[in-house]
Amino acid sequence: MFIVSASVQAGDGNPADGQTADEAKTPEKIVRSAEWPDFIGGTTSVEQSLTRNSKGQYVYRYDDQTEATKQYHEASCADIGMNPAKGESITVGPGSAAWHCSSIESNNAGDAKSTDYVIAYAPNGQVSAGQNFVSYGTVRFNSSVSGNIQGSAQIDNGRCQTFYSEYYPPNTVGSHTARVLCFAHSPQTMNTLMEGCVPRACASDRGSIRAN
Repeated sequence: MFIVSASVQAGDGNPADGQTADEAKTPEKIVRSAEWPDFIGGTTSVEQSLTRNSKGQYVYRYDDQTEATKQYHEASCADIGMNPAKGESITVGPGSAAWHCSSIESNNAGDAKSTDYVIAYAPNGQVSAGQNFVSYGTVRFNSSVSGNIQGSAQIDNGRCQTFYSEYYPPNTVGSHTARVLCFAHSPQTMNTLMEGCVPRACASDRGSIRAN
């Protein structure tokens, strides 16, 4: 069973300039740890440092992480032939955690005449009930203009969900994959969703994961 926990890095509890008392009670940073596959048949505990944004959500950024976390993120993405996404992600839901990976297939002005598109692939498969599991959702995209690829991967009607946003220059062809950690409480079928948008195109795909 994989375990997710969190610790906080709190201030002195006094509101800062322009900050309400309620906001002061919410730590600016938290450290969330989870048990993830170690790629040799076991698990390893990995920490993620998350920073609160203006909406009160906790955001993961690759550049904010310790070297150990960066190394695991890199290994997690290399396992599927990709690199760590360098944008922002927000993961919500009890016991949820995620890694985001990206790959660039082309970044050439010669592709400017091609049609912008997004193709989404929702998580699917079978898992064991009563355990945590890792699932994958992917979007492939082509964007002739600069901007963000953004969207979400959702498990069990959003019980576990992760949102992502990453900037790309114009004329980019690439892929973005979310690896989502979630818990299968009992034998059931969990609906899944993967969605993504670039400035001129969007797509979504629905799937299911069966817990036996």
